[in-house]
Amino acid sequence: PDQVEVEVLPGGFRVRDIVISTIELNDVDRTLSVGDRGTVIGSSKTAPDTQILCQFENFGSVSLGPDQVEVEVLPGGFRVRDIVISTIELNDVDRTLSVGDRGTVIGSSKTAPDTQILCQFENFGSVSLGPDQVEVE
Repeated sequence: PDQVEVEVLPGGFRVRDIVISTIELNDVDRTLSVGDRGTVIGSSKTAPDTQILCQFENFGSVSLGPDQVEVEVLPGGFRVRDIVISTIELNDVDRTLSVGDRGTVIGSSKTAPDTQILCQFENFGSVSLGPDQVEVE
């Protein structure tokens, strides 16, 4: 289980990457706008070697080329699902985060989205940290 291989899709995307649309698309009763956030859900059914399948809240699923979306980059260059190692000690009422604890980036911080990332640690739960308080495994 420690050596799970992540499938890399066209353009280096990964399933569950959060992406931002860089194009406009209009289809009968739905519109995809530049800046819309979506999620990569797999490779395209029609062009699996060159396109990815993305899900957008206001558009549904759509096959796009890697040049039509970009990965949402979090502070410090982190991406959702990056595995990180804590570089700090943090003590809370009934939980402790230790140097070397392994966690996962789950998004941008709710309280400081421009400067912190939200990480999930097994023994600590979720916590907002600065990019200098963790390192990629």
